[in-house]
Amino acid sequence: MNVESLPAIHARLSYLEQQMGNINQALQRLADDMHQLAVASAKREQDAEALARAFKRIEAIEANVQTLKDNIEAAAKASLQKELDAARAEEQAQDNRKAQIIAEVIRTALIVGASIGLYHFGVKLL
Repeated sequence: MNVESLPAIHARLSYLEQQMGNINQALQRLADDMHQLAVASAKREQDAEALARAFKRIEAIEANVQTLKDNIEAAAKASLQKELDAARAEEQAQDNRKAQIIAEVIRTALIVGASIGLYHFGVKLL
């Protein structure tokens, strides 16, 4: 059996204590890094949730914009249709006025023609 000297044992114990200290420091750094990773992961999850909420809001806004766009298009079409209907009604009214004037002219011409014809037959209306 080999008996070691006390200073050699003490040197080995000091070396082992130093190595244990290094291992403890490494474990502490590892724990700190793992904590930072956990915090970063939680932040990423929160960021992902925030992004998901933001995208949902954007989708809702896009749906509202599309609805507004559809409503504006419908209102524009309805306005255009009203203008077209009003123009047609005005044109029809003008055609009716022209037809009434023509009818009055024809009626007047018939009355004058009938009066002239009756005058030629010797009938006096007045």
